Amino acid sequence: MAVAHPASDGRTVANVVGSRRTAFTQPRKGQFTDAFGYPHANFGTPFKGARTVHCAGPVRSGPEPPLLWGMRCDRAHGASGGRHFAGSDPATGTGTVTGVTTAGKDLSGGESEYAYATWPGTGAERLYRRAHAD
Repeated sequence: MAVAHPASDGRTVANVVGSRRTAFTQPRKGQFTDAFGYPHANFGTPFKGARTVHCAGPVRSGPEPPLLWGMRCDRAHGASGGRHFAGSDPATGTGTVTGVTTAGKDLSGGESEYAYATWPGTGAERLYRRAHAD
């Protein structure tokens, strides 16, 4: 987490590059979610890590609830760190961050063709609020 003060002309980082809201609560089962990432080449996959790969669909509990939530998404390694959004609208750039791609079946022990995310949670919310208060 980083706090960036406005530039001398008053512009903030969000004014220049944009920003999204963050949900600190656990996603609802079945909530429609968009996930993005940059997977790199893996055995038998077409991915090269040079373009964003998008998956969309309903989420469900992963193999370690409530920590992991998954959605059907067959991406290769390298997509970790990609954001999951609820209410995403690519035309307007809106949506709420609901999680971050953390693992596929190899690390989570979950089903193949699923990407698993962790949601920010209460610890992240406390850190966020403290950063904004200082």
